[in-house]
Amino acid sequence: DLKLEGQLEALVAKHKDEVAQLRVEFNDSKAALKAEKEHALAEVKRLQLEIEKEKRVREDAQEESRLNTEALSKENVVNQKRLEAYEQQLKDLRDAVISSIDSQLMSDVPLGLFLSGGVDSSIIAGVIGKILGKKSFPAFSIDFNSSYESERAKFLQVAEENQMEHTIFEI
Repeated sequence: DLKLEGQLEALVAKHKDEVAQLRVEFNDSKAALKAEKEHALAEVKRLQLEIEKEKRVREDAQEESRLNTEALSKENVVNQKRLEAYEQQLKDLRDAVISSIDSQLMSDVPLGLFLSGGVDSSIIAGVIGKILGKKSFPAFSIDFNSSYESERAKFLQVAEENQMEHTIFEI
């Protein structure tokens, strides 16, 4: 037994340095693995935070988009109502102008139109042309013979488009 113990002690002494070296290497590996694990866990945490941040940004953008869409939808409804109201007002104005001009065309005496080439007389000429159809209606214009003041081109065009008997007085 003593012999065996002696051999064992010799063997232990022989490999003591190797075991110590293996323990150091094992502890170093263990520490390195622990550091890598901590680094990996920190990286996972960082990535999770980044994903959460991106998720919040995406959710915020979706909410903003939803709100913008909702606001545009409401604005479109309001604009559609405004457009309909405007179109109704335009129709009412058109009907009132036509009715007023039509009532003035009933007369016991001959009628005519002073056609300046401006907006008012051009509208009246257009309405008279539509009311009378192919019938001719007398129109009178004044041309000032000055290229600056002359609206000749305008009143000639209106008279022609509405088939009016057009008389021009030159001044």
